Amino acid sequence: MKFKGNFGELTLNINGTEATGTYQEKGVLKGEFINNTFKGQWKNKGMEGLVEFTITDDKLEGNWKKGLELGPMKGKWKGKLNAEDDTKQNSTNGTAIKDIGNLKKLYLTYFSDQTFDNVHDFISRTNSLFENFSWESEIDCEAISDLYKKLTEITLTDSPRYGGYLYLFTKISEKLGEGEYDTYFNWDIALEHGYDWNDITSSGETVVHKVGKMYQKNKFDVYFTSLFVLTLLRSVDDASAEGIAEFIVANDIHAYGEVFKDVDVSILEDYIADYVIAILDTDGYDIHDYEGECTINGIYFNRGFDMGYDYLRLAEDFRDSNI
Repeated sequence: MKFKGNFGELTLNINGTEATGTYQEKGVLKGEFINNTFKGQWKNKGMEGLVEFTITDDKLEGNWKKGLELGPMKGKWKGKLNAEDDTKQNSTNGTAIKDIGNLKKLYLTYFSDQTFDNVHDFISRTNSLFENFSWESEIDCEAISDLYKKLTEITLTDSPRYGGYLYLFTKISEKLGEGEYDTYFNWDIALEHGYDWNDITSSGETVVHKVGKMYQKNKFDVYFTSLFVLTLLRSVDDASAEGIAEFIVANDIHAYGEVFKDVDVSILEDYIADYVIAILDTDGYDIHDYEGECTINGIYFNRGFDMGYDYLRLAEDFRDSNI
């Protein structure tokens, strides 16, 4: 997109949620572009600073300041879309259409290659993706539907690896799209690839144990999230609420230490429990909504637990909603 304004001519290039730009002779911009708003940094003639602007109805309006430290932006940054620019407009809201094809391509690569460190990154990136779409737009709904079909195709190539992430995608879609996006999870993926409840309880092995033994450290984080989700979904047909609660809390750093005995888990934060909490929150079960301590007897996984939140009530809600 090209604009003319008090900064001269600005060319803005958008790539997913990332954006770069050039203006005047050697001025450059770099930052993020979400919901038609650019936030980032500028550099020009040996100086640098912060800039933020929004594009609405062919107009660019915002502010800037010198220096990279946070503070008020008093300088004005204004412009209008160049009449010669061929960027088309979204007839539903008058704002510049994003590059839907590129957004989908980038996310498909991100999902397929799993270029993320952990489930927190995946949830954040997926939320950012949906900020570029509106459930009130037919075009956007079709784009998300097509994206989901392609994500499903990827998932079916290795369901233990991708299936749980696909489910989390559907839950984020459901929340941010208010149920309007055509992204309905195929439960057969969980039934076929989640660990069997009778198998894990008879062996006393959690998903942490199973994944650790099968995929080792280098692939643990990727496969654990997916297979924890699939196993949790599959368990509702066979497990009691108490069993599900024990299953949830037993997947923790202690179990990780039992598999990888060379790791001193006493000096590690329980990042696995953090993964589990993030997964539950994405599924609609915020642990902070379950205030109150609870004791979980170690019936299935060889340990008892005294928890600071009421996982028993959470498990009841989860089972009742999915059975």
